[in-house]
Amino acid sequence: MKSTLRFISLNIIAGTAALASASGSTVYSNNPGGDNYTSSQNNNNFFQAISSSATPIGPNTELWSYEAIKNNAHEGINTNFARNGNGSNWMKTVDDGAGEKSDIVYRQYNSGAQAQSMGLLGDLNGWSADTYTVGANTNPTYGNASVILRLGLSDGLGHAGNLTFDTNWDSGNPSVTYDQWNNFNIAGNNLVLHASGGGGYLEGIFGTGNKTFAQWQALLGGWGVTEFNAGIGTTSLAFEGAVDNYSFSFGNGLSRTTNFEATPEPATMAALGLGAIGLIRRRRQSK
Repeated sequence: MKSTLRFISLNIIAGTAALASASGSTVYSNNPGGDNYTSSQNNNNFFQAISSSATPIGPNTELWSYEAIKNNAHEGINTNFARNGNGSNWMKTVDDGAGEKSDIVYRQYNSGAQAQSMGLLGDLNGWSADTYTVGANTNPTYGNASVILRLGLSDGLGHAGNLTFDTNWDSGNPSVTYDQWNNFNIAGNNLVLHASGGGGYLEGIFGTGNKTFAQWQALLGGWGVTEFNAGIGTTSLAFEGAVDNYSFSFGNGLSRTTNFEATPEPATMAALGLGAIGLIRRRRQSK
């Protein structure tokens, strides 16, 4: 019985991992029951790969990772705010003046572990996500604070930068409704973005003013998209929220919709194994 249970449980786990890799639609936490990563360092160097998301795509490998967690911010796929299934990607800061930040990032890497362009900004025809903001745990000074959504860009000539969606920073965007899930369809609804990152290259050319998604496509349509990102922008105020169902698509056919789920606890897997054993017994008895 014990060996049968172990065999079935291992196959359930293996099957779950294979499903995640094959579909690219579900990414599971690194730890049973969920993740909660934090770091006290005061820089953006934190990096933790999410192992279930590592999937070969021809010569490339796609990967989600936790990044830039600093000054005791928290981030992780867990069950705190379930969206579809049992989880979502959760993030939290406290009101301590430290300048906290955290991100979850999707990239495709080549065999040399360098991030590759997934397609041109001008061909990006879908970009959306579901976000959740906890009203009671978010400093009201932060306005309509929400999970920030970003994409990374490169012109292939050594210049890079980000386009960032932020309901608090960018006027003209829809506001956040606290304590419930909100969907932001950036491409479909032509929402407003601002330039950031990349050493200030894009800000130096275009400033930090708001431009719609379509306007940025007209300006930077030939730039390659190298990452998709969700997180908390650097803040010294309290914030708590989550992201799920992160989706993007290009005209070249590449598309992803990612659902974040907590890996089941061992007891849950054992129960699934026992259920499978019961099913096998019933089948045998019916023969």
